[in-house]
Amino acid sequence: MSKRVAVTTDAVSAGEFFPYWRRYYASEFGAQNLFVATYREPPENFAHLPLGRLIALDVDYSDDLRARLFQDIVRELLTRYDVVIHCDVDEFLAPHPRRAASLRDYVETLSAPYVTALGYDVIPADAEGELRLDGTPLLRQRRWAVATSSLCKTALTTRPLIWSPGFHFCNAPPRFDDLLLFHFKFADIARRADWFEAMKSRATPHSSEHAYYSDAFDKLSASLRVLAALPKHAGDDALGGQDFVARLGASVTLERAGGLFSFPFVVVDAAHEIPEQLRDAF
Repeated sequence: MSKRVAVTTDAVSAGEFFPYWRRYYASEFGAQNLFVATYREPPENFAHLPLGRLIALDVDYSDDLRARLFQDIVRELLTRYDVVIHCDVDEFLAPHPRRAASLRDYVETLSAPYVTALGYDVIPADAEGELRLDGTPLLRQRRWAVATSSLCKTALTTRPLIWSPGFHFCNAPPRFDDLLLFHFKFADIARRADWFEAMKSRATPHSSEHAYYSDAFDKLSASLRVLAALPKHAGDDALGGQDFVARLGASVTLERAGGLFSFPFVVVDAAHEIPEQLRDAF
């Protein structure tokens, strides 16, 4: 019998990346198994979209709140599901092509109790232009990705977890297993700067979240310049590289106060070509 799989996220809009997120994970696991939280967003904006449940919160966006919220949601869902996946609306999980043809296939053959994804920032090349959110597959529009430890999130689990704000760390040591996470923060920074402004309006003034989403374009531009300047390696199947996994594993420490396993935020020293087998996935 197929495993019962739930997927969770939070969204401040039914637009932008959310239609891609919903379409991709619904195609893998069914729209009735998607659980979405919102912050001060009118529920009717999502009314036309089939979902398992919309959790409408009348509160400001907060990283601490969302970590606590999804710890509880995931714990409850695991009383009814075999596996729960959690990721942001601009994050897409896919197995390395050498491991499985689809995320559903990957989950069905998985025996590990949880998996830490190897995270990649998707970046634009000079000639690729703005990112079109018109249904065109996202990875058909972007060729390069950079491994970064801040995106190596334990995003798939069969047991309850405690996460840090941002879901970067949790109370289980990292366990890598050919699962990739593609993040689109830097795929189109002009579009993302507009989204940051929308996020800032949902954060409490003078909070850390409000500061994070301020001066968006300048911050994003500075980060993208660093990523775009990295050398590019084409066709060598470096995604899922064991060197980066080994380096990251060697740097893991256990925070005694919080009981979370953490590691430094580092970026690998090159951009790598996204495998052709993944270009139409989402």
